[in-house]
Amino acid sequence: TGTWPGVERARRAAALGADAVMVLPPYFVKPDGDNLVDYYQQMAEAAGVPLMIQDAPQLTGVAMAPALWARMAEQIPLLRYIKVEGSLQGPLISETRRLAGDQVSLFCGWGGLGMIDALERGAVGSMPAPNFTRHFAEIQMRYEAGDAAGAGERFREELPFVLWAMQSIDHSVTSAKEELRRRGVIASAHLRQPAMRLDEIAWGQLRRFLDRRLGGAVAPE
Repeated sequence: TGTWPGVERARRAAALGADAVMVLPPYFVKPDGDNLVDYYQQMAEAAGVPLMIQDAPQLTGVAMAPALWARMAEQIPLLRYIKVEGSLQGPLISETRRLAGDQVSLFCGWGGLGMIDALERGAVGSMPAPNFTRHFAEIQMRYEAGDAAGAGERFREELPFVLWAMQSIDHSVTSAKEELRRRGVIASAHLRQPAMRLDEIAWGQLRRFLDRRLGGAVAPE
């Protein structure tokens, strides 16, 4: 999670044609605000493409405040987006909008659990697991068309599966890969180790969710 490996990866991603790079903060040695500004400045300069900060304190143990994001938005021209994944995303989004205005666009992360709340507070979208993107795009389009009630209703239809998947990273990745396999998007739902394997009850729960979406049976590989 050091600066130099991050710089190299950002530069490589841009060279391969990435339109933007999303970067977690360093978390082995947890930096203070000044060091975080420097870190993201170096990522942006290395990549030369728009930068998205991924705020995931549940995973990294690094909590960033709206005041720090506003400071970064002032000092780092290529900082265009922030993916907010911490608890109480809504207040974080509102405060960042108040401090940074339109300098950065805000996205709801953490599976999109707070999507409607985030949109009401000025977020421009969400970043759910890949098997939810088309469903959340429909919710987004309804909301942007002025049908907030319809967007909320459609979101509530997806919420039970989202809540199930967000029990753990392993649940989320397993359900996403299995659904994408069944849809023919990927050939295998194999998970790199170490990874938790769902037990029989969890597979049954996943089967019911996917049967409602896709039809057919779900079998562990």
